[in-house]
Amino acid sequence: MQSIRTVCEAMMAFDPGFAQAIRPASVADMRRLSRLVSRELPVDYVEFLSLMGESDGGLFYYDRLDTSIAAVLNYCEDQIEVGPNFVSDQTVPIAAGYEIDAFGLAVAGDPPHPPVVELTGTRPVREISPSLAAMLFSYVFLAELRATGKTLRLAGLPRKSRDATCEDLAKQGYWPEWFSDARKSYLRNGEALVVVDGYRPDHPIVTLGGRSDAALRHGLGDLRRMYGEFDYEPISEPTMAEIRQQIASAVVA
Repeated sequence: MQSIRTVCEAMMAFDPGFAQAIRPASVADMRRLSRLVSRELPVDYVEFLSLMGESDGGLFYYDRLDTSIAAVLNYCEDQIEVGPNFVSDQTVPIAAGYEIDAFGLAVAGDPPHPPVVELTGTRPVREISPSLAAMLFSYVFLAELRATGKTLRLAGLPRKSRDATCEDLAKQGYWPEWFSDARKSYLRNGEALVVVDGYRPDHPIVTLGGRSDAALRHGLGDLRRMYGEFDYEPISEPTMAEIRQQIASAVVA
């Protein structure tokens, strides 16, 4: 598992403005959050906060998550106002959601690398990622997937399971990244990237992208050699630079 500290280096490979866009949380705010949740913050989370706890550079904006420590502090304080059962030995909130309550780390049993879970209040609803580092690097991968401002949603591929589709892709040199999880496989061949989403077990959603148009053409060629001709839908996606411009415009407004 890669260290959270290397996220910035991974982003800078295709998004040079990322390092200037992130800001760490203050030690005072981290101590305040620790008091609110009545426990020491998990080591993984402290590492994240020390890197981008005040601003994540837009990394989670696409999924409408606010990971800033200010948003997490507000969330915790709001939960405390709701009732006395906020303090939990099961979870520590790490992001406030606009369409869900929050994301948190499942800390029951004090695992060394707690999994990320969706929260209702402080109650875990479902696992999102096996660790905070895995979630972070999956978001870095998705940012690279969208780096050209578009992705290709493939259609008309043979109906196979996610695992069988990944085995096909492995024959063309696409290998799963370490942060692939129970639902999504993240595969790479150089600068060509593929996500195989097993939401539909017998017919996964396959999306192709990369950091350049050449990578997209390369990926299409790989898949056509394997499957022949197929349809695809170009989908416009905001780049990280465009996301940061949207955030800056919203702040000014």
